[in-house]
Amino acid sequence: MRIRHSYFDEEEQNIQEYCYDYPDDRELLEIFPEGKEIINQKLKENDDSRLKRLSALADDNPHLLKWEKAVIRAKAVPIQDIVKLKRLRRTARGYEACCPLHDDKSPSLIIYSDNHFRCFSCQKFGDSIDLYKLLFKVDMKTAVNSLNGGMNEKN
Repeated sequence: MRIRHSYFDEEEQNIQEYCYDYPDDRELLEIFPEGKEIINQKLKENDDSRLKRLSALADDNPHLLKWEKAVIRAKAVPIQDIVKLKRLRRTARGYEACCPLHDDKSPSLIIYSDNHFRCFSCQKFGDSIDLYKLLFKVDMKTAVNSLNGGMNEKN
């Protein structure tokens, strides 16, 4: 997961940005293999959906692995290919355009080079899956399947 941080640099007198890639759940389980045992103990103590997901990851559940791969492919779909954007132009950060989520007269949507977006008018942000969900008012499963060319989870 990529996290973007901004701060004001007193010396440079401007806003600086930096990104940090946090490890996802699968990478954390590879880094800490003893976590598999702890997850199973915690599952016995309480019923938590995230712990169930981590347990399935630890057991290399093939259905969950297919889903994760489908999500990764869906997130790789360029945001500018999801919908025809008005006034799309290349910038130093990526692209800017009029936001398709509201009536926008001047470009307020920034599409960053890491395929994330932020609208400074309506304050919406996210990746290609989030934009698809907001545009077409669908759930996560439908958005992922649609972005992957209509493939269902059996493929």
